[in-house]
Amino acid sequence: MAVGDHHHPTPKKSQIIGTVFFLDSHKVPSLPPIFKTEIFRHFGVGERRGWQILHDGRERRHLEVETRGRKKLLSPADLLAMESVLWRFGFQGRSLSW
Repeated sequence: MAVGDHHHPTPKKSQIIGTVFFLDSHKVPSLPPIFKTEIFRHFGVGERRGWQILHDGRERRHLEVETRGRKKLLSPADLLAMESVLWRFGFQGRSLSW
């Protein structure tokens, strides 16, 4: 494993993405440009890994459908049918047997 190939925690990745986004959206012509390689160096990330973080900069939550745990007993259509019964019959609709 090379020096820059180790795992970087999500806060560090977020800092890199946020810094690049901020500097790209607030360019000041009178100041010298700040290159992305300087940002990577500041956060202690290799150049190749830094570019990979920028290109893969996506949230880790809710990427795919959850497959762990018990299977659903009711389908979304069943839940909608139950909800419509409750809206139609009110509190008394909860005692209906399915």
